[in-house]
Amino acid sequence: MKNITVSKYNRIKNKLKYNIILEHIKPKDSFLNGFNLDKLSYNEVRTIQKLFTSVKTMEDMMKIFTTAYQCKDYLFWNMKIVNYFETKAFLIEKFVSLNVLENKLLGVKNEDSELRNSVAGGRLVPYAAISVIDAYAKLYKLDPEDCGKKSYNQIIFYLSYNIVTSDIDRQVNKLKYGSK
Repeated sequence: MKNITVSKYNRIKNKLKYNIILEHIKPKDSFLNGFNLDKLSYNEVRTIQKLFTSVKTMEDMMKIFTTAYQCKDYLFWNMKIVNYFETKAFLIEKFVSLNVLENKLLGVKNEDSELRNSVAGGRLVPYAAISVIDAYAKLYKLDPEDCGKKSYNQIIFYLSYNIVTSDIDRQVNKLKYGSK
């Protein structure tokens, strides 16, 4: 098996030989200068997560790579196939962990969130993808569309900070004024 380019791999009719071996390769960030989450906006991260759920062709994977690495198409097509499979596994791991982090962040239990969930009765489930942006926009009185252009890390950091400080304030108030 030769370490061909992604472009040549894409033209091969029977990819079984490559897929059997390379699908089990260890995740490694081996594309360009490495993945940098700080360079991605919240909207770009959401786009990549959405693309991962519907990948059908190498063109779909190319969109994921070019968005994640902020690069041109030709760099993806000229990448060696071993690097492609390593990096693909790395990206899948990375974006699954980001999704888990967001779910933990949004799933923090307190009296207000539990009350809100019981009132909503599942009606907000279709809007889960925008809940992080909505929370951030409400918190800082910003337009949600503008927030999507901000750094993903910035949004997650400030939301995490707000959740921690709100919880501390709630606990201080309980101690100060009695439990309510």
